[in-house]
Amino acid sequence: MGKNWLRALSAITEPTMRGAIESENIGILEYLLTFADEHLMIETIRKSKHGSSGDSKLQRWFYDKFPEYPIV
Repeated sequence: MGKNWLRALSAITEPTMRGAIESENIGILEYLLTFADEHLMIETIRKSKHGSSGDSKLQRWFYDKFPEYPIV
């Protein structure tokens, strides 16, 4: 697959990340960590319905992975 797989995955990373955040699908987010921009992920979580709740599964996962980031 090589370069073609990387190009295809790069093209679908952002919409896939947005869908995974909205559905709180941690498995997909784990897979996308290699390709996703962490800053874009933070902003997407902030804007999502789960980012506004104080103790969502998504927030707990994010802060376990990236404890250095400020609270979303």
